[in-house]
Amino acid sequence: MKLALYAVWVLFSLAAIFNLVKLFGSQARRAGIVASWPRVGAVVTGNAEAWSTISGDNNPVRRYFALYQFSGPDGAVHQGRSELGLAAPTAPGTALEVAYNPLNADQSFHQSVQIKRVAWLVAVVFAVILVLAFLMITALPLPFLVELHTERTLDPILRIFLLVPGAFLAVGLVLAVIGILRCAVRWATVGRWVRTRGVVVSTGANQSPASGSGRSVQYRPEYRFPDALGQEIAGRADVALAEEPIIGQPLEVAYDPAAPQRSALPVFLAYRTLFGVGLVLSFFGAAGLTMFSFAFLG
Repeated sequence: MKLALYAVWVLFSLAAIFNLVKLFGSQARRAGIVASWPRVGAVVTGNAEAWSTISGDNNPVRRYFALYQFSGPDGAVHQGRSELGLAAPTAPGTALEVAYNPLNADQSFHQSVQIKRVAWLVAVVFAVILVLAFLMITALPLPFLVELHTERTLDPILRIFLLVPGAFLAVGLVLAVIGILRCAVRWATVGRWVRTRGVVVSTGANQSPASGSGRSVQYRPEYRFPDALGQEIAGRADVALAEEPIIGQPLEVAYDPAAPQRSALPVFLAYRTLFGVGLVLSFFGAAGLTMFSFAFLG
């Protein structure tokens, strides 16, 4: 039993480290690209609402993302949405500094030091959670072993309390395994395709910057790439990205040499949402077993 809890902890730790490395790496790459972009003053026109659980508890909190507009080099008005979620809405008319893509002024990013601080805050929160979880698992008085090696019989109500987080742990592990298997099946095909360098022509956002529905924005970028004959092929990512791609920047693409119209992004964790949900359920199941064990067995 304890080995299963340690296995969940290891998987959750690896997933957290992978995502943190990816987060800081993407921020560094974007900073290098955006550093050469023109800066301009923008004005807040409103706020988009969304929900976030970054505070670490199970209760989502409302966050506000400033909507802004600015004048491009051609005098046209362009709109954008800040990536910085605040507890209170930003007052309309507030001035912001943004950097816009010289190839397409419709793509811009709010320049704020607080965005970098959020990444470090997430890293600290994950580190604290992982350390506390490891200490709790290490000191865990396993209820099944207590019943097995002593004459103590667990109360039926206690069994129910242990069954619920145990079910979360089992379901989470199953979902995580299914996610990995789906990724492996997809990779068995995409991994054999020809790799080439494409160019992003559209972010493929599934939600406009002016939308305030509260859903997180995901991107399926549209791109163009040359096949083996030099012909330009258009394609769209089959994997949803959480990070906004940069228009005009290169993008690695894999395509079927027998049918170049079939293309995909050569990434293994294509179903990371399913895998992530499984890890989260497993983590909370393991945490529930630990909590109830300490509460009822001391």
